[in-house]
Formats: sequence, structure tokens, C-alpha cells
Amino acid sequence: MKISAKKYAQALYESVENVKNAHDLKQSINNFVLILNKNNDLRKINDIFLQFAFIYNKKNNVNDGQLITASKLDDKTMKEIKACIRDFLRAEDVNLSHQIDSGILGGFRAIFANYVIDASVRSRLNKLKHSLLS
Repeated sequence: MKISAKKYAQALYESVENVKNAHDLKQSINNFVLILNKNNDLRKINDIFLQFAFIYNKKNNVNDGQLITASKLDDKTMKEIKACIRDFLRAEDVNLSHQIDSGILGGFRAIFANYVIDASVRSRLNKLKHSLLS
């Protein structure tokens, strides 16, 4: 019987969900890898871990997203933006990958599964241009 990466990920999540110490966690993961090997499914490991991250984030109200800015941000600014986004999404936590794109001129764009928060200068200039031309 073929087992999907999603099913493996769910099983892995359930096996480590209530683990209290590092030794038991290591043992659960070792057992999981042995099962994958026995089933000749080690090639699915990347997909399994992607699915695991999705399951973990969903159960723990964590959102993954991308933050795009015109320049590198200092840690304080990054934390402030992250806190605002976390509050906006009503999430326990947010994981942001940071990308620099000088084309947005300033401000930021945050992209999540269901939302795009566009607070970029380029976006504001485009809105102003459209309102002036209308």
C-alpha cells in the first residue's frame, strides 16, 4: 500500500506532538526514519517535511510569509513589522522570509497564503497616478 507524504507527515506530527524531552524526540524520529526505509519511501522525505511544517503551523496558528522591502531592515524594524503582521493575522507567530527589491522604492509588501499587505511606496505612487488620471 502506498502511503502519501501527507499521511506520513501526519503520523510524524502525532508521534512527536507530546514528546517532552530530546531523547524521546530523537527516538521517535529514528523510528520514523526506519519505517520510511522499510517502506522504501526515504525519497519522500522532503515532501514529508514540507507537509509536516504545514501541519505544525496550522495546528499551532503559525503563518509563513514573505516580506519584501527596498533595503535591508535592522532587527528592531523587522520585529515591529513581524508583530504588526502577527496581530493583523491574529496568529501565534509568523515566519517571514525577507527579500530585498529596490523596485518597491520604500515601505514593504508582505505576502501570506490569503493576504497581501502592500505598504510600498511604488503601490502608493501607482494609486496616486490612477486617481490623478481618472
